Amino acid sequence: MCPHSSRFWPRAIILVDMNAFFASIEQRDHPEWRARPVAITNGLTGTCIITCSYEARARGIHTGMRLRRARELCPELIQCPARPERYAEVSARIMGSLLDITPDVEVFSVDEAFLDVSRCQKLLGPPRDIARLVRRTVFEASGVPCSVGLSGDKTTAKPGIVKPWPWADTWPVARLQ
Repeated sequence: MCPHSSRFWPRAIILVDMNAFFASIEQRDHPEWRARPVAITNGLTGTCIITCSYEARARGIHTGMRLRRARELCPELIQCPARPERYAEVSARIMGSLLDITPDVEVFSVDEAFLDVSRCQKLLGPPRDIARLVRRTVFEASGVPCSVGLSGDKTTAKPGIVKPWPWADTWPVARLQ
């Protein structure tokens, strides 16, 4: 059954996945870093990249890469030590905002959550509209973008998120019954 064939779904799960979460927070907190390659490391003298911005990824930098190698690939790379307390603070704000949409929120990690929106469709509209509301709500609460996957179950909500990032609207081709 195609998800677009009926307005309301018997079961609708939305996966919220923050885009390059730590790097996005740093770019938001440091506007001069926006649209520039940023790598988050394990401390000021950290030698390992924990995560990086999409601009850094476009230059071949990835999680787990040594900082020295990353600088060879991208001399203009901005190194930023991780700020776990800051990321937890923003995450808590995001997760709290999701509870304003539905009480059925399962926090999966600091930057991912599943929302069961099956029971709030009469109030908020069809799942696609709720997914757009989720993206707006997350951005308003945090100032950082997220992507959403929408499906009839948690197993297929995650694969529903595909590029292009960071503002992907992705929906499954078919719902499993």
